[in-house]
Amino acid sequence: MKILFVHNYYRSSLVGGEDIAFNSEVEAIKKEIGPENVFTYTTSSDSGHALGLLFNIWFSRKHYTNVYSLVKKHHIDIVHVHNFFPFMTPSVFKAVKKAGAMVVHTLHNFRWWCISGILYRDCVGNCEKCVKKRFAFNGVLNKCYHNSFIESLFIALVFLFYRLIGILQCVDAFFVLTNFELRKVEQFGISNKKLYLKPNVIDVSCATRSLNREDYIYVGRLDSNKGIEMLLDIWQTLDPRYVLKIVGGSAKDNRWKKYAKSNIIFLGKMSHCDTMHEIGRSRYLIHPSLMYETAGLTMLEALSLGVPVIGINTGTRPEFIKDMISGFLAEVDTLESIIRQSLNYAGYENMCALASESAQSFKGEVVASHQVQVYKKILQI
Repeated sequence: MKILFVHNYYRSSLVGGEDIAFNSEVEAIKKEIGPENVFTYTTSSDSGHALGLLFNIWFSRKHYTNVYSLVKKHHIDIVHVHNFFPFMTPSVFKAVKKAGAMVVHTLHNFRWWCISGILYRDCVGNCEKCVKKRFAFNGVLNKCYHNSFIESLFIALVFLFYRLIGILQCVDAFFVLTNFELRKVEQFGISNKKLYLKPNVIDVSCATRSLNREDYIYVGRLDSNKGIEMLLDIWQTLDPRYVLKIVGGSAKDNRWKKYAKSNIIFLGKMSHCDTMHEIGRSRYLIHPSLMYETAGLTMLEALSLGVPVIGINTGTRPEFIKDMISGFLAEVDTLESIIRQSLNYAGYENMCALASESAQSFKGEVVASHQVQVYKKILQI
């Protein structure tokens, strides 16, 4: 069995869970079936130009040709597409089918049904107004893509075009990352027969686990939908014993100057390895995202390192955080009191052990073994 992994990396300034998960998954599958059977085809949004994107986002002849040639040259059996947006385009799905291979697509976000990809609107909360509509009128009117009417209209037209030319019908199987996401996309019209639950691979091999854990840590984009403003507002009420480290964004971003305190430390963007070191030295990871999310890679990484997680009780969080066992689940209006309660929690050491234990099924060798079995089922071998 030969596998080709396809991925459009995001801009280097926006590296997130999808890119990290892709890299970890490829390495895990190489170990499982041998590197000689694993191929990759990638591009980066750093290398694209806005003018070229305007014309090529509809159907990239370049990536169609390249993927088709790779499938034919290496006798690829199955092509696993992660992110195709925006430069790769779904032309790669058409190329794979034309070349005679099977197609698997991991749904890292909800962009097929929501032009922002997150099913969330500021000042409104979780939103599904466009998911059953052929054209995302509400997404355009509410400027859901980059807060721009023109860009929202453009992306809505692009995805309408993708659906009209039958791109989703080219996909033989969809991988979803959580049971929550599985239920959602099934509601959105994807047949259960095409859906397979396959979590992200976690790789914390470069991390060090510290026995002296005192600080709290937040890792992610500094966007309001991620709950960062809510978290910083809470920290204004806490005494200096509660120290919050923030990984993500720019440490010099002027938006956050008003939150400056001795116990709030902005670390800025960090490499994945350095981030793992910081998580391993922390008492808790806080995951205050207000969105559903499709996975939550940093939660799994923290749990794997024996770091309990405090998260908002919505979307994917209850799947990974067992309340009072591997961390704490909070409502928006109880998050502050739970953070206060967590500092000197009597069962902390046991919670750390149970957190680590709960993440064992997400280790590379476990996920890769399951993933290969799914590939074989799709290929009927």
